[in-house]
Amino acid sequence: MTGPQPLRAAEMSPALKKLVAAANAEGRLDISWGTTSAGGNKGAEAMEKAMCEMWGSRVDIRYTPGPSMPRIGHQIATEFAAGQTAFSDIYFANGAYITPLLKRNMFHKVDWKALVPDRMTDQSTEQDGQLVRVYSGMSGMTYNTRLAPMKPTTLADFLKPEWKGKIASTPYAAGFDTISSSDIWGPEKTLDYVRKLSGHIAGLIRCSELERIASGEFLALVMDCSGQSAFIWKEKGAPIDQMIPHDAAQIRYYYMTVPKNAAHPETTRSKRAAIKILTSKAKK
Repeated sequence: MTGPQPLRAAEMSPALKKLVAAANAEGRLDISWGTTSAGGNKGAEAMEKAMCEMWGSRVDIRYTPGPSMPRIGHQIATEFAAGQTAFSDIYFANGAYITPLLKRNMFHKVDWKALVPDRMTDQSTEQDGQLVRVYSGMSGMTYNTRLAPMKPTTLADFLKPEWKGKIASTPYAAGFDTISSSDIWGPEKTLDYVRKLSGHIAGLIRCSELERIASGEFLALVMDCSGQSAFIWKEKGAPIDQMIPHDAAQIRYYYMTVPKNAAHPETTRSKRAAIKILTSKAKK
């Protein structure tokens, strides 16, 4: 992994120079998402440092732990419809939660290649620049390796009687939106599985609440948002692991958007460009 490489003034496009100047004039960025998303508070600190090193910006990023991705999206959409300023300058979420909001025309379209032409590709953005791909994750099942009645390998395993009344799911049906697509399971097979699974579920939790899996309150989360939270707990020594189901493997993209009602839109654009470059460098 390599750190962000600073741009010399001669390398910055005219559009980027103008953007950095506007971001410096705003001087602040308010962001909110879950504590395990994009590194939480530590991630926000790293982004602020990267923006300073790459762009020469002087922006104070203020991070506030937020609710689930769909709840944040709903709140920003409600504020947009009411003509109010968004409580977060960025909406960070996966495609399932962003897609329904696109029809509201509530996100800025940005020509990212004009800002950083040598570093942003056609695959980096979607929807005419409204969405920037930040990273991807694989949904699966997080389970307690010490208390699980068996080592699961498929979604079908969780319909076995040994799991009944011992597993959790999410209130926003994480992962099931993707497997319901026609190129994986399709809607009918997915709905049939969810109906059967509902009889085995003992409660609903967020993807970030994996301490409840580690403690044994629930023996598994079916399905999770990605393996990120599971890996964090596993590194801490918790009896947790994530399983990618053989019968429903999937990749979910996570995006950042600039709401039209953002209080600091210029700083937001600068930050998203920096994040994209950070993640692309980390993969090399």
